[in-house]
Amino acid sequence: MIQFCCDYCAHKISVRDKDAGKQGKCPKCGNVITIPAESTIIEFLCDYCDRRISVPKSHAGKKAICPQCNNSFIIPTINAHGSEANQDYSEDLISRSTDSPHGLTLLDVPEEYKLKDEPVVQSETSEQIVDRQQESEKDSDAKKADSASLRKLPWILDIFLYPFNLPGLKHVAIFTGIPLLIAIAMRIIPGFFYMLLFYISWVAYGVLIIYMCWYISVCIRDSANGWVRAPEGLGAVPDFIDMFEQTVNIIGCLGVCFGPAVIYAFFTGRLDIFFLWLLGFALFVYPMGLLAVVAYDSPAGFKPGVIVYSISDTFLPYLCLVLLIFAICVLIAVIAAILPQSMLRPYIIIAISTYLTIVTAHILGFFYFKHREKLRWKVE
Repeated sequence: MIQFCCDYCAHKISVRDKDAGKQGKCPKCGNVITIPAESTIIEFLCDYCDRRISVPKSHAGKKAICPQCNNSFIIPTINAHGSEANQDYSEDLISRSTDSPHGLTLLDVPEEYKLKDEPVVQSETSEQIVDRQQESEKDSDAKKADSASLRKLPWILDIFLYPFNLPGLKHVAIFTGIPLLIAIAMRIIPGFFYMLLFYISWVAYGVLIIYMCWYISVCIRDSANGWVRAPEGLGAVPDFIDMFEQTVNIIGCLGVCFGPAVIYAFFTGRLDIFFLWLLGFALFVYPMGLLAVVAYDSPAGFKPGVIVYSISDTFLPYLCLVLLIFAICVLIAVIAAILPQSMLRPYIIIAISTYLTIVTAHILGFFYFKHREKLRWKVE
């Protein structure tokens, strides 16, 4: 993963290695920028409190103060022997994605760093960049309230508030409102236009499913970086190919896990103990498989070795994760069963299911955030 700062507003951006040399719009100021061939930012840990800190390479060797423990230290150079700067922290840099008209996915990584005793900058342009960077750092300080370390409620309660902000509720409304509007339109539009709307509706449903799969992957990455409220999606939509790839990853992982149980039931017509064993195995493996596929941004994440070692290294927490996700699925089924029959019943179920699906995506990402050192994934 390549990390660098915008030349215009000093906003920190992360992109995939394969995007080196491409152009895209800065997610903050909107100016067109070119992705460098390698990272221009140093990542390291505070020697006193293990706080993860990131600074531009230009600050290497300067004096700084940790924003968490307030101890001062010298920023290591990128090539210092034994320095934390030489370590690969790319697995901790999964972040929310934003749009680029050039088909480039820019990832917004919030800054958590402040400097003191800076040397005098000779260039007027450099002074402007430093000023803009300080403004960007102030903006990021306002976002610290969303940090996982600053949850106001116990996590088991707070995770259910993850979609309870404007972006989260907006997406619940979109995923519920579009099917409802299509259903209303098909009731009032007659004749030829009904058939036309019928075909258009299937296209709309397909686009909606693809966008939802992409947004779920964004929520997982966002939560894996420690954020505790739903991210934006609309207004920062990637190219269709990127959304389609995320859909293939998620649905493909679903097919690999649940396919054997479905095939067995289809050809044998039996729901016996062997079917239940296959279904239980799929329910147990799918959360880790989905997390790995989204984290690696590739079907290559679903490797037997990766899945087995990841589950074994985090077995007890992962077992609790699976049980929690299973409880959410049971909750959806119970709500669907007790809702009275009405015209709005299917859309109420869709709204509740969408809300809890976004919560589940947050739980997966938060699991990675809490156990990233044990998982030891190489995120691409």
